[in-house]
Amino acid sequence: MEETKRVDIPAVTGRLVIVGDLHYDHYELSLQEPFRRHRLDQINWTGVDALIVAGDISDRPRENWRRAFDYLSRYMPAKKTHVFPGNHDFYGFDLGGGATLKEIVEAAGANYVQQTEVRYGLTRLLCCTLWTDFNLTGDPGGAMDVSELYLMDYRRIRCTPMTGGARWIRAEDTVALHRIDRAWLEDCLSAPHFAGDQGRTVIVTHHGPHPATAGSNDDLTASFHSDLSDLIERHQPDYWFFGHSHRRLSARVGSTDIRNVSIGYPREDRFPGDKPLLDLCILDLPLGRLK
Repeated sequence: MEETKRVDIPAVTGRLVIVGDLHYDHYELSLQEPFRRHRLDQINWTGVDALIVAGDISDRPRENWRRAFDYLSRYMPAKKTHVFPGNHDFYGFDLGGGATLKEIVEAAGANYVQQTEVRYGLTRLLCCTLWTDFNLTGDPGGAMDVSELYLMDYRRIRCTPMTGGARWIRAEDTVALHRIDRAWLEDCLSAPHFAGDQGRTVIVTHHGPHPATAGSNDDLTASFHSDLSDLIERHQPDYWFFGHSHRRLSARVGSTDIRNVSIGYPREDRFPGDKPLLDLCILDLPLGRLK
């Protein structure tokens, strides 16, 4: 395996904040503030070592991402902000545009952490988009057909195959990306932890990893969540944070604490069982030192 990209966060307070689905363009149009809507403005941000945003920062990143970073910098300096894309970050853009997204992020002074191991104290945080395998209910072909029919991803995101000629993406394109990210996760989890037995592992993705945090199941649920029970059972990460579905649910699967930390759209209703984002998005970790 190629050497994994790595970012180090200085560990001072032991506190991180992890959220997803900022959808800044929607909040800007509605004249609302995403952090204030979910009471994240009440966090003592001077006591937070880093902010991680797990995708869906804004549609049309070339036009909108810089303003989103300006907003985030009201709470967390750009150099302490770490982001990677969700599906919406490719709307009005190209699925193969990761290098351009990285340039936008770095021009804002922030950190682009797609397929990156973020080290913090004795903890490794493995960050990637993940996408889905459409196999949540055992009918991936049917789920792919439904997704292409109803999800805007397949009418808002383009790709440019090596054979030439831009086209709208297909479900098979995002499944291929899921497999790449999943293989990367497997490789990272199979590698020795840099902190040995003292180490903790946190996974941060945009798409969901388990049916326990998927909510009610319908024809589109497999477009938002995979069932990675096998990976979770084998590697037992300490935490798994994700977004995408805007259902702020949490569950414990074995020894893994799984949390949906979506901000979501400005005028979305809260679903039964959803928890306050403020109760889910703060991660306090023991600092410790390598022995």
